[in-house]
Amino acid sequence: MKEHHWRQIPPTADIDQSLPVGVRSAARPLRVLEFFDEIRRPARAREIWERLGFPQSTTSLLLNGMVTLGYLDYDPASRSFLPSLRVAMLGRWRDRGRGYTAALESVVDQLFEYTGLSASLTTRHGIFLRYLHLVQTERAGQPHAALNTRRYAVWSTAGMVLLASTSHREVQTLIRRTLAEKGPSVGKIRGDRIPEMLDLARKQGYFAATGLVTPNVRTISMLVPAEVTKTDPALAITLASGRSTFDQSDEKLARVMRTHLSKLLS
Repeated sequence: MKEHHWRQIPPTADIDQSLPVGVRSAARPLRVLEFFDEIRRPARAREIWERLGFPQSTTSLLLNGMVTLGYLDYDPASRSFLPSLRVAMLGRWRDRGRGYTAALESVVDQLFEYTGLSASLTTRHGIFLRYLHLVQTERAGQPHAALNTRRYAVWSTAGMVLLASTSHREVQTLIRRTLAEKGPSVGKIRGDRIPEMLDLARKQGYFAATGLVTPNVRTISMLVPAEVTKTDPALAITLASGRSTFDQSDEKLARVMRTHLSKLLS
């Protein structure tokens, strides 16, 4: 598999990277596992600390500790690390009896292969969106996010489809809570436009926009059918391009997304 040259691929900015010191320490092992999910191959310590911005002196201790605990495997020949099968088994009980998680990941992967666009699966957590699965191109100029990147639900294409069935009162509460946040990203949010955007998402069954989160990046999002998620939180699939327009029309991409999502209902 072709290796990513991470230093040449700038990540899209998170809306808020500030965390308390104790939380940052606890988050580091999780970020290591998320990084492997992004690159999907073994990696050496140097690549990990360079991409994640961890101190070199503590990264080796962290990685060796994760090996000792059984969360990473280490290959002395290549001097590389890889998540262990123990990690692969964690959380499988959460999907027991429903079995749609692997199928959803497969749909995201297929959309990436079919369209050549970065593809993601997201859910809402309070005022934020969280990535659950990401498949991203290495082509120059294309957007690249990390799994721990957060977005504001009220100002993103995925947020529009996830909030389309939410009551007006709850949406207004989310808008107020979001606008009370600190940070430069909040200044971009146009609260007066959100009801109109939600109406369009309801009417179309999808939502597309350019530059809501990242300048010149075009995204289109669609809700995963409720028949699939049932009582679980709502999920959205998003395709993203590093240009202000798609090579295909929004309507054509929406048809492609619907076709792939329909496989989950068969």
